[in-house]
Amino acid sequence: MDSVKCPICSVYTINIPIVVEGLVYPSGNLNNPIHGSYPVVGGHISVVQCGACKQIFVVDRGRAVWPLDSPQAPKSVPEKIREAYEDARRAHAAGANIGALMAARTTLIRFLRDKQAENFKELVEKQVITPAIYGGVDQLRLWASVAGHDDIEVDEFDAQEIEDILDYLGTALESAYTHQARVDQYVRRTNELRSRSDSTSPS
Repeated sequence: MDSVKCPICSVYTINIPIVVEGLVYPSGNLNNPIHGSYPVVGGHISVVQCGACKQIFVVDRGRAVWPLDSPQAPKSVPEKIREAYEDARRAHAAGANIGALMAARTTLIRFLRDKQAENFKELVEKQVITPAIYGGVDQLRLWASVAGHDDIEVDEFDAQEIEDILDYLGTALESAYTHQARVDQYVRRTNELRSRSDSTSPS
């Protein structure tokens, strides 16, 4: 039986529409309703309850489409970069894979400009990101370049692969901004303690 990823807790659950109790009108007869149970489904769209967190979400063609599973960038990431990254996540959550890649490409461009770098190898040399993170974001750059060509079909891009590669982008942003901000905070704290220690030391 098919499973679907819950957009709320990220656990995979069985893709079965929930069943509700209510009035059913057999053969469209509005004068003689009967009480019964029926699944919440219509065409390709259904409403499913997660087996893990028990929350309700909407599925369209085997993919959760509401609420959108779109993780936000850390607040330490500059606003313009954060906007593009979150657009990429929202597009991916809505099933717009090429749109997600294009927004991710914009994120990469703004990221490089903010760090005053020509390419991601330079960011590795500056120790802004690690070689492992570089591998992921460089593949994302290449995928976005391929997606921009007219002869590429949407079906060529696997949603899970795009999600994984967007995770690399999120990791790169967290490493470059959040982790560095924490290091800077510790450096300031260390300098403060040293200064206090020097001021209390006997001359």
